[in-house]
Amino acid sequence: MTAVASFIKTTPIKVKQGASLCLAVVRNMGPWLRTGCVLGYYETAYWAGLFLYSSRKFLRVESYLSLLGAIAFFGAVLLQDMATNQRALLEYCNIYFTIIMVLLAMNLLPREREEDTLEILWSQPMRRGKLIVLQLITLTTWILLLCLFVVFFFSRFSAYPGFNLILLLFVVTNSFAVGAITAVVSTFCRHAIATGLVALLIMGIHLFWLRELGPIQIFYNPLPDPSAKEQQIMWFNIIFNRIVTLALIGFALDYLFRRLRRTAEWFT
Repeated sequence: MTAVASFIKTTPIKVKQGASLCLAVVRNMGPWLRTGCVLGYYETAYWAGLFLYSSRKFLRVESYLSLLGAIAFFGAVLLQDMATNQRALLEYCNIYFTIIMVLLAMNLLPREREEDTLEILWSQPMRRGKLIVLQLITLTTWILLLCLFVVFFFSRFSAYPGFNLILLLFVVTNSFAVGAITAVVSTFCRHAIATGLVALLIMGIHLFWLRELGPIQIFYNPLPDPSAKEQQIMWFNIIFNRIVTLALIGFALDYLFRRLRRTAEWFT
């Protein structure tokens, strides 16, 4: 009974001590939390500002033209009933979004040189590689929005409902890969039109002729063919293909960053 009585007496004291300790910890963490929130806000605002700057700079007239082109291109595909299944739709998405990504990314660096704003771009308080990746992400985001529009368009007006997320995954990763390769080509051609022609030639050869370059197959179509007996999706092939594609993107970006360190040699 003595132990129980002492426990009852000391429990309120221990609770008060614990509460005061928690209050002290909260008071000490308050300034850290406020500082973290402020830094997070400014960091987010900075990256959002760069994203909006890239969007306004590269998606001026191009955004309207690409949207009208998507309506015309996929409207013709729908009217002529050329995409009767999602596998065929992915093929047409590869064709259209590859052309759009090349037309957008071919101005990524040559436009800076033509407008004499390259030094302003390089004066940003971040590495050149991060700036290029941010601009590629901006263009890929626009491609993603366009792809969602196409998906909604076909889901609303086509004969087959629903949507496979694999289609969206492949369109986005393919577009980023095409943009990275186009940016590398621009460091050799220096002019936007020449960059676009060379990049379209390379992508056209890979899309229509040399579809498989060893393990490299950017425009791999994993969706099953309705006329085939087996309708299962080969997940191992999908994962392996995307890993190889990501490795190709990494190689292209690494080579691009090496080229960017020698800007004076190819932008003068």
